[in-house]
Amino acid sequence: TKIQPVLKESHLQDIKLILMKDYGTIEISRFIWRIRNIFLKHYIKP
Repeated sequence: TKIQPVLKESHLQDIKLILMKDYGTIEISRFIWRIRNIFLKHYIKP
C-alpha cells in the first residue's frame, strides 16, 4: 500500500508545535513516536 500524503499547513503546524515544545526535553525515541502518530492520524486512510 502506497501512502500519498497531501500536506496541509495545519499538519505542518502540528509538527512544528511539537518540535518547539518538546525538542530537547524528551527522548528522541518518544519524539519519533509522536511524529509517527501524527503521520498515521493525518495520512493513513482505512
